[in-house]
Amino acid sequence: MILQTLKPWYSKAAIARLARRFFEVFGFCWLLLEPLALWRPEDLRWGFKGYCILAAISVLAAIVWAWPRQSITRRLPASDTTITIRVSDLLQQQGNIVIGVTDVFDTELGDVIAPSSVQGQFQTKVFPERALLDHAIDEALQGASSRFDEHKPKGKKDRYPIGTVAVVEARGNRYFLVAYTRMRNDMRVDSDICKISSALSECWETIRARGQHESVHMPIIGSAFARIGLSRALLLQFIVLSFIDAEQKESLTSQLSIHIHEKDAEHIDFVDLEGWLSSITRAA
Repeated sequence: MILQTLKPWYSKAAIARLARRFFEVFGFCWLLLEPLALWRPEDLRWGFKGYCILAAISVLAAIVWAWPRQSITRRLPASDTTITIRVSDLLQQQGNIVIGVTDVFDTELGDVIAPSSVQGQFQTKVFPERALLDHAIDEALQGASSRFDEHKPKGKKDRYPIGTVAVVEARGNRYFLVAYTRMRNDMRVDSDICKISSALSECWETIRARGQHESVHMPIIGSAFARIGLSRALLLQFIVLSFIDAEQKESLTSQLSIHIHEKDAEHIDFVDLEGWLSSITRAA
């Protein structure tokens, strides 16, 4: 339990920020006390004990001030749109929710779609009856171009271009199912940064057209089963940059929230991320 509590400090950036905060607090207190010594020097002769007490108070204040958070929010000055990154459950949110899927929009849980994936959890919680989801996807994809793949051994065989988005509604939410990976015929998925870039661009356009400017919630797409090979932190930054680029062209929402699953939080250095997000939003 203690080790779990100390995990946020397991980075050089966190320790460096703690040191900066300590010197800022200690220096500020010293700056206040030094002039008082001119008038009441007899009351401020604390000696080594007083120095240690001041240092201890500064350490405690620095820890509180510098404690790594698991929720970061920054505002884009140009549009007043907020970007939030936090550890939370994506499927507990309300509004427009982005779910990454394959180019064939497979829905068969098990060997085809991993139940532990975001899509698998989405189907389990929101569409426990797979036939209802398949029907909603078929309706959403009416008129979309596709090609039939007769060599695919299991699941659906109609392949859609990367970036195709199926919008389905349930429980008062709009779910934007965006195809960002290709389901191979050996039933493994693959993707790359170019596919994710195309998928995000199409997803933002669809949200702009169909999302009614409501809040957008999404996971770090491409972080596990897509086998892209990039860290979650890099993928998260790529998503933020893609969103800022789309938002600057024409506003699509007042708030973007990127949700990190609790088990993935240890892969994100929130201290570094907070500094990066602050700088990138100021520059936007």
